[in-house]
Amino acid sequence: MDIETLGRGAAEALTAMTDRDRVEACLGFFRDDALFVLEDTPFILDKEGFRGHMAFHLGTAWEWVELKTWRPDARIFGATGLFTADFTLRGKPRNSGFRQRHGALSLVCHHDGQGWRGLKLHLSTLLSQIHEASPG
Repeated sequence: MDIETLGRGAAEALTAMTDRDRVEACLGFFRDDALFVLEDTPFILDKEGFRGHMAFHLGTAWEWVELKTWRPDARIFGATGLFTADFTLRGKPRNSGFRQRHGALSLVCHHDGQGWRGLKLHLSTLLSQIHEASPG
């Protein structure tokens, strides 16, 4: 239950999230009751909703896409782990030009005695955090 294991597991799951061949490895990191708040959906997804969302993105919406993280930070509070990082989601949609979004993410995990498992993933673009932050 150490910070290195938490950080490595979270980073591996996030890297696999946008890899067509490894998305199931990403999903395997998350508990069945996990929740997902993503930068491109207006509602909270459960694990099956997230699976369908990623199948759409990786199957038909993108020629290629990748999630890059930097400045990762992992902290442990009892059996709860928190992994945070800045991210860039970039890629080539099939129907338009290049797309790039910068943001912040948080991944809440729980150690179940066997290893770390994801409970909630929240990706938020910087635009959504600062858009119309000041009146006028």
